[in-house]
Amino acid sequence: MKKVLNNKLIGFTISKKEIDHTDIDILNSNLSIKKINHNNLFIYLWGIGDINKCKINSKYSLSFPLNDSLLDRNILISFEDENIVIENDWLGSIPVLYNSKELINSTLSRKTLKNKTIHPEGLNNYFEFGYSVLEQTPFKNVKFMRYFSKIVIDSNNLNVVYKEDHILKKMEWSLFC
Repeated sequence: MKKVLNNKLIGFTISKKEIDHTDIDILNSNLSIKKINHNNLFIYLWGIGDINKCKINSKYSLSFPLNDSLLDRNILISFEDENIVIENDWLGSIPVLYNSKELINSTLSRKTLKNKTIHPEGLNNYFEFGYSVLEQTPFKNVKFMRYFSKIVIDSNNLNVVYKEDHILKKMEWSLFC
């Protein structure tokens, strides 16, 4: 028997400008798209079923089954006063890219690319390791979120905050004992 996902948030884009999202449903699977305006920012959420049911404790969650833990594969999106907060899990298992110059965040890299100028170090790292590392991408102004961090966005700024990694702290402590 095939299990059917009733409600699942798959991805998002947050931007200070409206962005075309007619190209995200490449498999013609009837993805639901929800558009929200918050403090002059445009939030696009897409997924399967009723996206409003992908909230837990007032936060949109990309986990399945639905939860608000960041110790498992998850991204949480919340609204705090004028800010939008994106938090990723302790492994960074769902890639989130951001363009701080254009104030764009997305799970789709092509939504963050406004200027396709090459970032030499990011491109070199991509060729050397076979994927993007150290929060860099091959493109100037486009980075990806580090594990267990958060992005706080308002209509004018994007700030990246690194959270304390409790697992790493425990490992460091055990090395000295």
